[in-house]
Amino acid sequence: MHVCVCVCVCNVTCCIQVLYNVVVVLRRDCSSQDSFYFDPAPVSQVVVQGEDVRLRCEVSSRQFIKFYWTLNDRTLSNTSRRYQDGSDLRILSVNRTLDAGSFRCVAVNVSTGIAVRSGQAQLTVYCKLLDTSTNHGRRFNGHFPCKPARLLLDLPSAFVPNLCIL
Repeated sequence: MHVCVCVCVCNVTCCIQVLYNVVVVLRRDCSSQDSFYFDPAPVSQVVVQGEDVRLRCEVSSRQFIKFYWTLNDRTLSNTSRRYQDGSDLRILSVNRTLDAGSFRCVAVNVSTGIAVRSGQAQLTVYCKLLDTSTNHGRRFNGHFPCKPARLLLDLPSAFVPNLCIL
């Protein structure tokens, strides 16, 4: 008697086993695993610099699925501040320079190699103001879209107490 141990790839003959002079061919049908979709897909979010954020990512069927994330079409590596938590992406203390941009979740079926990429989820980072007093009759409600430092220098002197924490 001969025992065969093998790993099957979908729809491919993966093992030929001879058992008592009978040839047994094993084949794995995985057609039902090739179809999955995002549920929920990542959504765009607005966050104030320094806050934490979670980008959610889930698929209809998790069997054989591995996840990774991209930012502006570049694969992300886990760090202590920005890391994958299950299939979700967690960002602690969001930084406008490092974290603003277009995120995508990528789900890969490791048994078939089929990968599905989510739509873009835009992360917009607002600056926290040092002072939320009114300026020229306008109130910013504690945050506004971040501007590069060189543009902040051009603001009227009345805005200087409200410079963005960079």
